[in-house]
Amino acid sequence: MTKRAFDRATDQRFSVGLPVGIIVFCMLGISAYLVVLGVEIPPPATKVYLASDVNGNP
Repeated sequence: MTKRAFDRATDQRFSVGLPVGIIVFCMLGISAYLVVLGVEIPPPATKVYLASDVNGNP
């Protein structure tokens, strides 16, 4: 195999920008859809576990 074969990319038609663009487009579409519907997503419930709350330990 010659040195020039290693210099060329295997697939030069697509770059990283295409998948990133598709993901960003989908995220913006979903966000716009949720805004139009007026959906409110509550934050996850936070819980604090203390060592004294564990059964069997004082």
